[in-house]
Formats: sequence, structure tokens, C-alpha cells
Amino acid sequence: GRTQQIWFHWTWDLVVPVLGFFCLVFSLSWLLQRATRPESKFRYLNLVAFSSIFDLLENFFISVLAAIYPTRSVPLAWMKTLATTTKYTFAVLLIALFLAALVGAARNKFKDYDKIS
Repeated sequence: GRTQQIWFHWTWDLVVPVLGFFCLVFSLSWLLQRATRPESKFRYLNLVAFSSIFDLLENFFISVLAAIYPTRSVPLAWMKTLATTTKYTFAVLLIALFLAALVGAARNKFKDYDKIS
């Protein structure tokens, strides 16, 4: 049963972060396009969404730890912990960035800076 559980979770633990990544990138791009001028370097902040790789790493380490159970691997457990901590650190940064971009876009009344002459 553990193998089936690993494959089930691995499928969803791959699909959900990838979909979340695309949603974050597109929504941040859309907001930053309305919050910043075209020449602004702040538009590159949507690349912070690539931090979703840490969610994938965390899921990978969890799957490996479940697959090798009852054997214990302290280095794998620490890598999983590091991936989890980094994931949540970036999550806080992404939420702050998203809110800042939302406020900036609202200030500009959600007008697209690229189309303003």
C-alpha cells in the first residue's frame, strides 16, 4: 500500500506546485505590468515564483523517506527540513510581493502601463 500511496501523492505533489507556479507567474506578471513602468526592473520579481522548486524538492524528499521506511536517513530528513523552511520563507515573500503589486496596480487603477503613452 505504501508504493501506491507514494505514487498517488507524487502525482498530486507534482501537479499542484506546477499549476501554482503558473498561476503565480501569470498573476504577478499581470499585476506588475499594471503597477510598474515598462522599463522597471521590478517586473522581474515575478521570477520569484520559481521558488516553487522548493515545494517539489520537499515532496521528493518526503517520497524518498517514505519509500525507504523503516530505514532512516538523517541527511535526507535534514534536506527535507531545509526545503520546507525555504519553501515557507519564499511563500511569505511571495505573499508580500503579491500584495505590494496589487496595491501598486490599484493605485494605477489597473491600467496597463505598456498601453499608456
